[in-house]
Amino acid sequence: MHTFPSRMFRWAAIYGVFVLTPLYFTPLPREGAEVLLGFVGLALVFQAVFWTIGGDPAKYRALMPNAVKAASLGNERLIGQLVLLR
Repeated sequence: MHTFPSRMFRWAAIYGVFVLTPLYFTPLPREGAEVLLGFVGLALVFQAVFWTIGGDPAKYRALMPNAVKAASLGNERLIGQLVLLR
C-alpha cells in the first residue's frame, strides 16, 4: 500500500543511527562538547520518529513535514555552530 514512504523512512532511520552513533565515541572538543552531544542526541531522537513514521505512513502523515524540517534545520544549525567554534 504505502511501500515507498515506509521504506524511505525506515531506511533513513537505520542510516541515521549508523551514522550518528559513532559520534558519541569521538574525542570531544574542549569547548562546545555539550552542543555536539545535544545535536547527536536530538538527531537520534528523530531517527526514532522516522522509524515510527515508517511503520504506518498514513497514520503519521502529519509528522512527516515536521520531521523533515527539523532534520534539515538541525544540520544547518550544526554547520553554523561548527563554523562559529572554529
